[in-house]
Amino acid sequence: MRYTQESPAEGPPLVRERICILALLVAVGIFHAATVRQGHIWSDDFAMYVHHAQNIVEGRPYIATGYIYNPSFPVYGPKFYPPIFPVLLAPVYRSFGLNLIPMKLEQVLFLVLALIAVYAYWRRDLGPGYTLALVALLGFNPEFWLAKDNVLSDIPFLFFFYLTALLVRSARRDGLGWWRWSAWLWPAMIGVVIYLAIGTRAVGIALLAGLLFYDVLRLRTITRFTAVSVAVCAVFLVLQPRIMGFGPDGYSYQRPTLHTIAVNIAAYARVLASFWVGSAPHAFAYVVLGLFSAFALGGLVIQSRRGFTFVETALAAYFAIILLWPFPAGVRMVFPVVPWIGYLALSGCKGLTEKMAYATPRLRPRCCFFLSPSDTWSFIVASALARFVRRRGSLSSTKCAMRCAPIQRRRTQSSTSAPARSPFTPDGRLPPTTTGAAMKSFGCGRNTSTPSIW
Repeated sequence: MRYTQESPAEGPPLVRERICILALLVAVGIFHAATVRQGHIWSDDFAMYVHHAQNIVEGRPYIATGYIYNPSFPVYGPKFYPPIFPVLLAPVYRSFGLNLIPMKLEQVLFLVLALIAVYAYWRRDLGPGYTLALVALLGFNPEFWLAKDNVLSDIPFLFFFYLTALLVRSARRDGLGWWRWSAWLWPAMIGVVIYLAIGTRAVGIALLAGLLFYDVLRLRTITRFTAVSVAVCAVFLVLQPRIMGFGPDGYSYQRPTLHTIAVNIAAYARVLASFWVGSAPHAFAYVVLGLFSAFALGGLVIQSRRGFTFVETALAAYFAIILLWPFPAGVRMVFPVVPWIGYLALSGCKGLTEKMAYATPRLRPRCCFFLSPSDTWSFIVASALARFVRRRGSLSSTKCAMRCAPIQRRRTQSSTSAPARSPFTPDGRLPPTTTGAAMKSFGCGRNTSTPSIW
C-alpha cells in the first residue's frame, strides 16, 4: 500500500465512528430491554404466532391452532400466518416456555439488527454523523419503543427488508464469469433473504417486484443476477408448503375500491405524520411537521438527482400493496417506510446546512434538533456522538503554523543550498496571506482531500 499523508488521518476517525455506533446501539438495546413490560396488549395476532411456534416445537401440525376462520369476515385474520417468525420464536419457546419476556427481548435484538442494516446502507450517502442521527432517531422513537412490547412480525420484517437492500447495494456485479462460485453467491444470498422476508410477512413479495422493477429502470432488461435471485427465492417458496405441511393462504382476496384506497391513503398519511411529531394536535406539532416535510422534500430532490435505488423501487411496490389492502393496519404497516423518510429528511437537512454552515460548522448537527419534538433528546445524543466523530485531532491554523515554524527553520538552517526566503516572521508566526500556503506545503491542518463526515 502506498503511503500518503492522509493515511494516518483515516484511522482515528474510523475508530471513533465505530465506537460511537457501537455505543449508540448498546444504548438503544439497553434502553429497550430495560423497559420491556410484563403481559401483552389485548390482541390476538401474537397468540397465533406463539401457537404456531408451540406447534413447531411440540411436533403438531402447523395450522392446528384452534382458530375458527370466519369467511364472512375475512379481514379479522387469516387461517394461519407465514412460518418464518414462528420458526424464530420456536427456540425461545423451547427454552422458556410461554414466557413473553424473552420473546420481547428477541424483538429488541431484531430492532438493533435493523438499525445496523439501516446504518450500513445509508452511511455512504449521509456520512457517519448524520447516519448516527438517523439511528438515534429510529432507535429512541416512541413508536418502535411500543412495538418491541408486541410479539409480532413487523420488526423482524423490517430487518429482512433493509438487509435485502444492503445486499443488493453491496453485491458484486463486476462481470465475473458465471463459472465462478462468487458470481452465484451474492444473488443466492439475496434470494434467500427475500424469501425470509416473504416468509415473515406475505407483503414481502414487494421485494421481488422491487428487484425486477429496479433492473427494468436501470437497464431496461432483467439481468441474470436478478434472475438467479428470483429463482432461489421461488425454490424456497415452493419447498415451504412441503416442509411445513400447508399450502399458501392469507387474507381472502377482496377487490379494492376507490373508497378503500382513499381510506388507506388518509390513514397511512395520518400515522406517518404522528410517527414524527406525535398525535397531539397543537400548533407547534404542525410547525415541526411542516419543517420536517420541507427537509424530506429537499432530500427527495437530492435523491432524484443521484438516481433512485432499490429501496425506492421496493417501497413503491410495498406502498401499492398496502394501499390495495382491504383495510388500514396501523402504524406497523409503515415501518419499512419510516427509515427512508428519515433518511430523506436528514439528507435535505445536510444539503441545506452544507450550503449555509461552513462559516459556523457547529450549526450542522443542531439543525437536526428541530425535526421531531418527541425525539429531541435522541438528537442530543446523536449530536454529542457526531461531534466526537468529527474531531480529527487536527490543530487550528495558528497552532499548526506555530508547530510547523521550528521545522521550517531547522530545514532552512541545515540546507547547503542558497537560503530561501522564509515565510515566517521573526517570532515564528505566519502572515495571514501565507498561512494557507504554508500549511498546505507542510501537510498540516484539515485534510481537504477527505470529504467531511457532515
